[in-house]
Amino acid sequence: MVLILILYRQMDRNSRTLKLLRDYSEKLKKDLSAFVEEQEKAVKDYGVSLNVERDSARELMKHLQLTEETLAEKASARRRACGPVSSSTMPTRKAPESKLMP
Repeated sequence: MVLILILYRQMDRNSRTLKLLRDYSEKLKKDLSAFVEEQEKAVKDYGVSLNVERDSARELMKHLQLTEETLAEKASARRRACGPVSSSTMPTRKAPESKLMP
């Protein structure tokens, strides 16, 4: 009888340890699941943000190219209207005299 009681106690102790391990592993699974879901949401949010920034950059690039083309057209129209500019007709600036040297 005592032997049966000792064996039962030993099995019960092992069973409690296994139950504690099982409970702890379940808790870890839940925590890991919550962490993974949180990280997935963050990655999706970053993806959306990146798409918005990319689209904004495309629009800005289109606007810059259009502005560059417009300025190039205006410059060529001005050159045609004014004729070529030679260096002899351009005004020259005289360098300022230094007051340090006598």
